Amino acid sequence: MSESRGEPKERIDVVDAGPVEYDNTELHQQAAQYPRPNKLKSMQEIYAKTNLICQHFQPGQMSESRGEPKEITDVVDTVCGKLQGPVESDHSSAEEEIKIVGESFIEDDFNAYPLRTRSRRSRRMVNRSGSEVTIPRKRVRRQPRRPLNFSTSITSEGVLSSRQFYRYMDHIWSEVSAEKQNSIAYMDCLWFNTYAESKWKEKVLKWIEREDIFSKKYVLVPIVLWSHWNLLIFCHFGESLKSESITPCMILLDSLHMADPKRLEPLIRKFVMDIYKNEKRPETKELIRKIPLLVPSIPQQIDDKKCGYFVLYYIYLFIKNAPEKFGIDEGYPYFMTEDWFTLEELDGFCRTLESVRVDTTSSDE
Repeated sequence: MSESRGEPKERIDVVDAGPVEYDNTELHQQAAQYPRPNKLKSMQEIYAKTNLICQHFQPGQMSESRGEPKEITDVVDTVCGKLQGPVESDHSSAEEEIKIVGESFIEDDFNAYPLRTRSRRSRRMVNRSGSEVTIPRKRVRRQPRRPLNFSTSITSEGVLSSRQFYRYMDHIWSEVSAEKQNSIAYMDCLWFNTYAESKWKEKVLKWIEREDIFSKKYVLVPIVLWSHWNLLIFCHFGESLKSESITPCMILLDSLHMADPKRLEPLIRKFVMDIYKNEKRPETKELIRKIPLLVPSIPQQIDDKKCGYFVLYYIYLFIKNAPEKFGIDEGYPYFMTEDWFTLEELDGFCRTLESVRVDTTSSDE
C-alpha cells in the first residue's frame, strides 16, 4: 500500500517482500464468524464488510495494487452467500467492528428491511427473527366533489366573493316592497356560472323553472365569470316576441367596457335558448335569436376590485327606478347613462353594505 492513501508503512515492507501462500479454508472460517443482515443495500456494504474481514488477515495476504485479498472474488462470494442466510449470533461485536471501518450502520439495518413488493394499503417488513410483519398504512379520506352553490367563493383575492354578494343581495331584497317583489325576480349569483359547466346545466334549468320567470316583468341575473361581475336583466320575457308595444329584450350592465362585454353574448343566447326550450315555450328558435341584447353606457370602475359592488348598486338603482313598461323605442336607455351615479354615491352605498356585514356577523355571534 502507498503512504498517499494513509495506510501503515509496515505493511508496504511486507508486501514488497513478495506474496505469501495461504489456505482459503481459514479465510472462509473467519468470514463465517461474523453475523450478517438478511439483505444487503448496496455493493458498498459488501466491500466494507470485506475490509473488516481483511483486518484479521496476515499482512502478506494483501495485494500490492488495491490493498485487497488476492482471492477477492472468493471473499465477495463468501460474504454475499453468508449475508443472505439467517442471523446466527449476537450483533453487538459486529456493529462495533463496522463502526471502526467507518460505516454508519444502525440496529435497524440488521433488524428490518422493507421488501420491494408493497401493497397499496400496507407494507411488509422483516423483523429480527426473519419472519414477515405487515404494517397497515393510514388511510386518508378525500373530500367529495360537490357542485357549486351560493356558499362557494369563486372570485380572486380582493374581489367581492359570491358569499358576500349573496349576503348583500339578501339585504337589498329585504328592503324591496312586496309589490315590486311580485313583478321582479332574481337568480342566484352562481346559477349562470354553474350553467356554464355543462354537467350541471340540467339542474340549473330546473331551478330556474321553479322561479316562474315568464310571469315577471324583470329578472335579474348576476354573472360572475373570470373573476369579473356583470348584471344581465331579462325584460318582459312573458310577453309575445311578436309584440310591438312591449318587446322582450335583454340588458347587459358591465362596469368594465374595455373588457368587451359582448364576449358573453354567445353563452347568454345559449342560456336563453335552453330556458325557453325547458319551459316548452311556443316561440321558435328564429324569434328567440332575435331578442335584442342591449349594452348601455354606464358608470365605469377605475380599479380592478369593485366590479361586484357596481353590480349590487346597479341592482339597487334598477329596482328603485325601473319603469312600468320597458320599451326599446321610447325612453331607452332611460336612467342608465354615463352620469347615472357618481363614485361618491357608490362609496356611500359600499359603506352601508359594510355596516350590514358587521351587524350580521355580530348577531350571529
